[in-house]
Amino acid sequence: MRRNGYRVIAKDLVQLPDGSKKANLDVEIAVDMMALVGSYDTAVLVSGDGDLAYAVDAVSYRGVRVEVVSLRSMTSDSLINVADRYIDLDFIKEDIQKTPRQNYTYRPLSGLSLMEDQDDS
Repeated sequence: MRRNGYRVIAKDLVQLPDGSKKANLDVEIAVDMMALVGSYDTAVLVSGDGDLAYAVDAVSYRGVRVEVVSLRSMTSDSLINVADRYIDLDFIKEDIQKTPRQNYTYRPLSGLSLMEDQDDS
């Protein structure tokens, strides 16, 4: 992602008592949404975290359109209510899933050479 011009924020996962892991990036996302509010007109938030509803509402008042994309079963009603648009990943999964390549066989690149332009005169 960095090579494609994106700023990547990494954070260590916290292990919860039940064995699950969580990153808790909601504060970082909210701060970035507010700090960059003059630099974008539409935010696409891929999260269902209700803690982000206040930030979504705040940037909406500043003229930003916010689209939330997530699984409905993992999305807070409060976040859906403040978003301009909600997209359930279940409804678009066929459009965005990776499709397996048919009849793909791995062939190493060794043995190939680049041909230089040659003048046939």
